[in-house]
Amino acid sequence: MFREEPRAFAQGERIQIRLPDRKFGIANGQFATITALALPTGDATLTLSRGRQLIINLRSFPHVDHGYAVNSHASQGTTVDRVIVNVDTTRSRELVNRQQFYDSLSRARHKCSDFHRLA
Repeated sequence: MFREEPRAFAQGERIQIRLPDRKFGIANGQFATITALALPTGDATLTLSRGRQLIINLRSFPHVDHGYAVNSHASQGTTVDRVIVNVDTTRSRELVNRQQFYDSLSRARHKCSDFHRLA
């Protein structure tokens, strides 16, 4: 499911690709950094993992979002320096369990920030 929403991006920002694209060799969920941005055209030079660069027009490829925070499902199989876990038990008790909590915590290489139970 996709709902287009306006986003403002700037050079140096981390983004996440939300739709795979074979032509560009981009996987769904892949992260990139905007290393150059040409306004008003919307052309962006992206630096992907392993230093590969790609020029893409953000106006014609709207399936990008800010890449600073992702949910635990999107982070499966990754290791990051630090995680923040937000457990909102008021939304869905079925999604809040020990396995999900462990999966969220175990992504951190160095630190998991304090958490607070909301319910």
